[in-house]
Amino acid sequence: MVSFRDVLFTQVSLLQGALACGFHAGLSPAENPLLRRSTVPDLPTKKILIQNVRVFDGHVILPPRDIVIDGSIIGNDSSDSDEIIDGHHDFLIPGPIDSHTHVQQISHMEDLSRYEVTTAFNMNCLNFTNCEIFKSQVGLTSIFTAGVPIIAPNSDHARTTPIPKSMLITDLSQAEFEENGPTQEMQDAAVRASHSRGMQSSTHASWGIPYQQAIQSKTDSIHHIFGESLFAKKWLLRMKAQGQFSVTILTVMWYGSENPIVREYLHGTTETSQTYPIYRENVKRLHEVGVRVVAGTDAFEAGMKEIEALRAATSLPAELCSLSDRGVIAPGRRADLIPLNSDPFVNISNTKDINRVWIQGIEYTDVAKLA
Repeated sequence: MVSFRDVLFTQVSLLQGALACGFHAGLSPAENPLLRRSTVPDLPTKKILIQNVRVFDGHVILPPRDIVIDGSIIGNDSSDSDEIIDGHHDFLIPGPIDSHTHVQQISHMEDLSRYEVTTAFNMNCLNFTNCEIFKSQVGLTSIFTAGVPIIAPNSDHARTTPIPKSMLITDLSQAEFEENGPTQEMQDAAVRASHSRGMQSSTHASWGIPYQQAIQSKTDSIHHIFGESLFAKKWLLRMKAQGQFSVTILTVMWYGSENPIVREYLHGTTETSQTYPIYRENVKRLHEVGVRVVAGTDAFEAGMKEIEALRAATSLPAELCSLSDRGVIAPGRRADLIPLNSDPFVNISNTKDINRVWIQGIEYTDVAKLA
């Protein structure tokens, strides 16, 4: 599987109704969106020793041990440390990865950093100059970005997304593409075009039929989940057999199903056949059959144990997206590290009890105090 280090994947929007994703409302910033609120730090050079800290390494829980931050990576030699921190038997987890965001300005990256997200996947890019700037912000959340989203005319996405008409898909030969969306043939062509260029494809589908189209196309990942009907087992098994993974975004789905103002904006009506209990049940079915589910702007994933939820936000997305330098705590990996004051395996909400945040060995000091 290819790396996400350049323009990493094609986003295919197969939605009958658009979703409560940030970019649909456009961006009218009150200030320069590229302006940093914090100063740019120097690249890290010092060695930090964290003693007596319980570690979740991305896969399993380890007994208390010492962890070394050696510049920008995790080291294995604690001699001549410049700083020693007593871990107090607290918890250390890899920096979480958010697999579905819409970053539109640098202040969004600073907010992600405050809330301990050290890597984020930006699900579309309408300005490549800005996206390149987002990818090179030392000491802030590391950003990987998709390109221009594939959207068809007359779809909800076309109505709510600030995208020029000239950039909408109108012909199968363009292979860059939503009921009123792309046909199965267009979806298939978009995925083939991505794979032929060594890129992953990411498909957004929030209704049952488009979700089936996404499965049939063998797209790499399917974002969102549908809530008007229950997931049929044959489609679950096909998704698993094809190695596709899911980014369900349950928090966003809950907000869209419960808020009539959001529903009217996205669908043009307050009526919906989708319900949060079905959204949640469908995520549970994905997990139970063994489809890999990763975290993307989710409060939690239905049916997951705490350790599974933490894997879904650390080692699993790193593995699925071929990010071999992060997602786990091991020598040689990026020093994306989050010490927690409370045990996340007692309650997953304890991941909000943040002590410190290191992003590639650089401490982000303006940490959110949520506990």
